[in-house]
Amino acid sequence: MSENRKPLTVITAWNRLDLTKRMLTSLEPSLHALQTVIVDNGSDHEAIEWLAQWARHKDVELIALPRNAGCPRALNLALAHRQPGQALIKLDNDVILPDNAGWVYGVERLVRGYGEGTGATKHPVAMVSAYYSTFTEDRIKARLTWEFEDLYAVYPVIGHAVYHSGPFMDEVGYFDVLAPEHLYGFEDNIMSTKAALMGWLLFVWKGWRVQDIQRSSALKGRDEHVDAMRPLYNRRVAAFRNGVSFYTGPDGYPAKRPSL
Repeated sequence: MSENRKPLTVITAWNRLDLTKRMLTSLEPSLHALQTVIVDNGSDHEAIEWLAQWARHKDVELIALPRNAGCPRALNLALAHRQPGQALIKLDNDVILPDNAGWVYGVERLVRGYGEGTGATKHPVAMVSAYYSTFTEDRIKARLTWEFEDLYAVYPVIGHAVYHSGPFMDEVGYFDVLAPEHLYGFEDNIMSTKAALMGWLLFVWKGWRVQDIQRSSALKGRDEHVDAMRPLYNRRVAAFRNGVSFYTGPDGYPAKRPSL
C-alpha cells in the first residue's frame, strides 16, 4: 500500500438504511485493510442510531452532520483525516463489495505496477473504478489486461466505488464544490478531467467487481439539481483548461497547492 498506509475509505450516507446496512455488512471482511470513515448527511434518528452502534463495534469513525451538506463537502470533511501519500477510496452506500480484502491489495498492485514501470511503461495512475454490471463501454479508450482480468482505460471514471491514488490526491487535494447549494453530481467528472489534463491514467478493472443495489436516488429532484449545476461544472472545467490550479482546498474551491 502507498507508503504502508491503509487507504482512507469514505462512505457518504443519507437515509436508505436498508441499503446502507447491506453495503456495510459486505465491507466488514475488508475493514482490517482500510481506514474507514462514514459521513452521514443528516439522516433520520433510526439511521443515525444504527450507524453509531455499527461504527463503535467495528472501530470505524462516524461523522454525523445535522443536515445534508452534499457529497463533495461530506467527502472533504473526511479528507481532513488523509495523510500525504495516502490513497482514497470513495464508496457509495448502495454497493455490495467482494467478500474478502483481496480487491484492496489487487488495486494497490495495479496502481503500483503502472507507476513503477520504466520508460514508456511508466504511467502514474489517478483513479481506478470497480467494475459493475451497468458499466457502459462508450467511455473505453483502450482494452488491456491486469492479473488475468480485463482492464479498461476510460474517460471519464464514473463509478460506485473509486480508488484515488495517494500521489494523485496530493496533487488535487479535495473535491470541488461548485456553489453553496451544490449537493450532488460531477465529483468523478471533475477528478477525471484533472487527471486527463495531468496525463494520468484512469481505469476500470474487472478484478474489482461490485454489485450495484441502488433502486432509486436518495435525492429528490436529482436530475433537476444536476442540470442546474451543469453550467457551473462547465465553467469550472474551462477554468482548469485555462490554467487554474488543479489543487482544490478544503472549502471545495481552487487554491494554491501547499508544500508537502
